[in-house]
Amino acid sequence: MSEPRPATPPATLRNIAQRLSGGWYVGAVASVAGYGPQTFMAIQESPAHPALRVLSHAIAAVFFVVFILGTPRTWPTEPTLGRQENHPRAGFVVLGLLTALSLTLWPAIGSQAVYTWPFIVSSAAMVGLGIGWRCAVIGTIVAASAALILFSGPAERNEYGLFFWILVSLSLVMLAFARQIEIGRQLRATQHALASAAVAAERSRMSRDLHDILGHSLTVIAVKAELAAKLLEAQPAAAASELGDIERLARTALADVRATVSGRRSVTLSSELVHARQALDSAGIEADLPTAVDAVPPERHTLFGYVVREGVTNVLRHAAARHCRVTVNSASIAIDDDGTAPHPGSPGSGTGLAGLAERVREAGGTLTTSRSDLGGFHLRAEFARSAP
Repeated sequence: MSEPRPATPPATLRNIAQRLSGGWYVGAVASVAGYGPQTFMAIQESPAHPALRVLSHAIAAVFFVVFILGTPRTWPTEPTLGRQENHPRAGFVVLGLLTALSLTLWPAIGSQAVYTWPFIVSSAAMVGLGIGWRCAVIGTIVAASAALILFSGPAERNEYGLFFWILVSLSLVMLAFARQIEIGRQLRATQHALASAAVAAERSRMSRDLHDILGHSLTVIAVKAELAAKLLEAQPAAAASELGDIERLARTALADVRATVSGRRSVTLSSELVHARQALDSAGIEADLPTAVDAVPPERHTLFGYVVREGVTNVLRHAAARHCRVTVNSASIAIDDDGTAPHPGSPGSGTGLAGLAERVREAGGTLTTSRSDLGGFHLRAEFARSAP
């Protein structure tokens, strides 16, 4: 059987991460190439000492390198099966380093160092992927406010009024862009979580169905083989009939396994009652089974069929019983025996009963076990009310 595969395999996620990083590098280099020269020109035209200008050129170069290469290092790793690793410390380090480098340019170019701050708020928005959105928004507000305070001089205030709104609008655009990236990451993580849940659900279904098929069929085959061995010398014709039944059961079980693997297998209450009567008769157990199941809603026929299959299999395998009774109505089905051999004590204590309890619970009912009024084991699946 082929298992469901994750919607986006880890290799594809790595490719997505590489394309995302590549897009950042292209955009970051383009923005530095377009607006970075203004900072270098301000340094070159500064009346500061030549040594200070050289040092400021180096600081500006380091600033833009950190902006281009450092920001992607703060992003969380691509989620795999719903888990990802954030890097908040790296985000604070990058933002702190960019801010410190920008302020270090102040002695050389004064308030014009503020023109490096659009790069800081852009980095803050993208770093928000790792440090959290509140920190990114607060950092943007602090940067814009600090620039408003530091930008002084009557001639510069009108110019800064425009610059301030550019700074705020740029930060909002970058925050929105980063948020879209984060939503994409969350969607891919959800895809992996759903794929994992689908795999687990399919394995659970296969485990339950194979147990129901093979457990019941092999139990009946074992009973009939034992009976055939006893009849082989005294009643060869009866033994041959039992052997024919064994062959038929084996072929039926094989067909059921194939149908289960392909998801096409169906179980009905009527057919399971017929099989139960044959199996109980072969084991020499008196069967008290309903002759009609008209009262059972059609949507419960399959579930009640599983209950009959599991319950009768346990009677054959564990009970050492002489009488088995099945009672059914529109809202419940019960199986009782008069056996003395120990049974599993609760629906969750055996593989078969655990799977059956899960089936009943998924359908909105409850599966209970107790001592039967016949003296043996009582298995009951019940719903709160009849289906419409």
